Amino acid sequence: MPKKASGTFDQTVYVKSYVKENIITKKVFFNRKIDQDMLEWIKDRNFSGYIKTLIRRDMEEKPDRNGNTELANSESVNDSHQKHYERKRP
Repeated sequence: MPKKASGTFDQTVYVKSYVKENIITKKVFFNRKIDQDMLEWIKDRNFSGYIKTLIRRDMEEKPDRNGNTELANSESVNDSHQKHYERKRP
C-alpha cells in the first residue's frame, strides 16, 4: 500500500496507480454546431455507461470481425458486463 512520509496511507498515489494500470481513456470529439443534437441528447446521461451499452448491444447483434457469430451469442457479453455496469441509485 502506498504510504505518505508520515507512514499513513496515501489515497492519491493509490488511485493514480490504479488508473494507470487498469483504465483506458478514449476521446470522442463533438462539433458544437454540427453535433448539437447529440450533445443535447447526452447532456443528462452517464456518458461512459451509455457508450458502453451501445457497444455491447452492437457486439450482440453483429458477428465478430472474422465473420464468426460466437461472440455475438456469448452470455458473457450479455449478462456479466451488464451486471458490472449497473449501479445502485439512492
